Amino acid sequence: MRNHIAFYQFCSAVRRRGTLALCLALCMLGLGISANAQNGHIITVKAPGAGTGAGQGTWVNAINSIGEVAGWYVDGNNVYHGFIRGLGGEITDVNAWLAGTAAYQGTLIEDINSAGATTGYYVDSNNVNHGFVCARDGRITIFDVPAAGTAAGQGTLGSNINAAGTVLGVFIDAEGNWHYFLRRSDAGFTTFDAPGEGAGASIGWGYPGELNDAGAATSMYGDGNNVLHGWLRTPDGNITRIDAPGAGTASGEGTYTIAINSEGALVGGFIGPGGSWGSVQGFVRDVHGGITTFGPPPGKGTVFSNDINARGEIVGYCWTWNEADQNIGGDAAFSRAPNGTYTVFSLPGAGTGNYQGSYGIAVNQRGLITGTVTDDNFVTWSYVMTP
Repeated sequence: MRNHIAFYQFCSAVRRRGTLALCLALCMLGLGISANAQNGHIITVKAPGAGTGAGQGTWVNAINSIGEVAGWYVDGNNVYHGFIRGLGGEITDVNAWLAGTAAYQGTLIEDINSAGATTGYYVDSNNVNHGFVCARDGRITIFDVPAAGTAAGQGTLGSNINAAGTVLGVFIDAEGNWHYFLRRSDAGFTTFDAPGEGAGASIGWGYPGELNDAGAATSMYGDGNNVLHGWLRTPDGNITRIDAPGAGTASGEGTYTIAINSEGALVGGFIGPGGSWGSVQGFVRDVHGGITTFGPPPGKGTVFSNDINARGEIVGYCWTWNEADQNIGGDAAFSRAPNGTYTVFSLPGAGTGNYQGSYGIAVNQRGLITGTVTDDNFVTWSYVMTP
């Protein structure tokens, strides 16, 4: 990992583009280009100021109900900038006014809601993190959880914003421990820890999750033994720990939850006994609490789910590793229908090496999919694919 931001960049969106293996081990106008990827129309998204070197480019993180997408790009100096792409292809930069301008500092957008408001965080010149909300008209409101630390690598990180303007995120306190928060539209905070988390070593590490419009949230954590667990927090504040059937209970094994749809169904994954990040399996937890597990598409060793829409369509990516933990053929994006049918796709220009390929990041109610592509030179750009 380059620093805390690289860690958060991957941990906040494993559901975005990378793998949790990376989380733990490292961490122009939008151009419309027609291409056939499973008969879908592909629109490439490249921010005008995005760099073209390794580790630079454009990353989408979210798509709202009408098809606007948001994320960040990394410029030629490795500085982060938020962006929003409108329906007409116009790209608007979002930069918090106190964001740092050195390498690995800047502004990162994590989510966009149905009203066009975004949330995320910025890294200041002292490498401290601060949350923000950007309204559709461009007004930026900066916020810090009162209990957040103020040293480098600490602070407040917004992750998700729902239609009511409530933000879900994480904050890192002065001891380096991770905690969750909800920030209401009236600027009031609720802070909490997931079951099994506590002070000191037992807290493991937090993970920015997802919040639906009803106010239900999901995310994951590692416990004091480095076992992974998912959780669901209902709007009344009750938290239920989630462990998928077949999940292992040793260090580096367990369950994680990634996304929740408007109906309250969850999607996530798990590592079984003796397994690794090269053998992750998927699961869906329905609104009644029933869990259905599923394996990867034919020919792939792993399925990593990133999002689920109201219809139950899941997007993500999959890969196959050899015994040396090397990728065989690059990562491929997928869409999984409610009946379990997979559509796997790789976009033109995707790399074929380790941590290269095509990634499904988010899907909206209309079935529009957004994601990223990393090429052979580790340069990343983004896309929107219509059904």
